[in-house]
Amino acid sequence: MGRTDSPSRVSDCRRLIASSDSLDQNAIRVPPRRFQLPETCRLAVPPSRPLPSRESIAESPPSNWKLIGRMLALGWRYRLGCIQGVLLQMLRVGFSLGSLGLVGLGIDVLRHQVDPEAAAPRWPLGLIPPADWSPMFLLMGVAASILCLSLCHGLLRYASEITAARLVERIVVQLRSDVYAKLQRLSFRFFDANETGSIINRVAGTCSRSGCSSMGS
Repeated sequence: MGRTDSPSRVSDCRRLIASSDSLDQNAIRVPPRRFQLPETCRLAVPPSRPLPSRESIAESPPSNWKLIGRMLALGWRYRLGCIQGVLLQMLRVGFSLGSLGLVGLGIDVLRHQVDPEAAAPRWPLGLIPPADWSPMFLLMGVAASILCLSLCHGLLRYASEITAARLVERIVVQLRSDVYAKLQRLSFRFFDANETGSIINRVAGTCSRSGCSSMGS
């Protein structure tokens, strides 16, 4: 014969099921509790600041007066080499003008020999040649003087070019070293706001042009 459950046992099972359902619903309704550190364990974190944009970090181009002041400061830093270069340039100009003056003197000598009524040539520095010198000898003396001045001008030009090249090399090397040392002290915001190619172009190209501009090359 099969076993049959009594009505009391069936009612007990139903009450257990109902009580379990009510417990599950109450458990779901309870909000989860968040874990919080005690006040003594919390760290004082400063409020985060928003990163500036590239437009705010990028520097505005300096004015012309500021650039002139920087170039003058750079020239004062290498004042001995700059003074030497300027003196050599002045000597070159002086020898060039002297050569042109002697060419004009030779033309005046020829004109005076062709036309005795023309004005006598003006000899530089009051150096009047002897009267017994022939016109050909005078012209040869003027030509020799022009040749000597031209040789001196060539030597001065060579010396000035060597001096300028050495000075520019010193300036460029020092500028690149200063720029590299400055880049090591900059923050990451500068590199975020400026392209890598632009930085390399400034270090390589602008420093070279600044060194050449200091000597007028």
